[in-house]
Amino acid sequence: MEQRMMHHGPEHENPSSEWELLARRLRPAAVGLTRNAEDAADLVQQTVVRLMTRAPEQVGNIGYARRTLLRLWLDEQRSMRRRVRRVVARAFMCTRWHVDVDDMERRERLERIHASIDRLPPRQRMAIVLRLIEDLDYEQIAEVMACDVGNVRSLIHAARARLRREAGEMT
Repeated sequence: MEQRMMHHGPEHENPSSEWELLARRLRPAAVGLTRNAEDAADLVQQTVVRLMTRAPEQVGNIGYARRTLLRLWLDEQRSMRRRVRRVVARAFMCTRWHVDVDDMERRERLERIHASIDRLPPRQRMAIVLRLIEDLDYEQIAEVMACDVGNVRSLIHAARARLRREAGEMT
């Protein structure tokens, strides 16, 4: 059940705009996975380049593109360099001065939520991102993740249970 992007109007005539449309469609999932606009932009660019060089005929296949995005993201997660950069960036954010107390509390809560999501196993995290951010149904998620619907239900249930448990520990 691959979802194909519909092409209407003059942008269908311009192949570069098809790639730009694909990049825009991939951005929400990339932001949900990386939690950082710059890293998300890099991940989308890597995905588009990978598709352009290895599977240009898949430009209209959003499911294939999301699977490629997920695989590239999983590869990045295995890289120690990325982990070190995230820790350094968070440490730098904590050293800011002149912060309103309410704003600081809101920011700390948001950071705890993001940290909880970051601690999810990669497949649980991807399933939750595709469900909550991309608003895909279970069948579409199963297709993107190349697994069955029961596995998707299990991944989302486990992710939600873990996030609820950690949210309870935060209060």
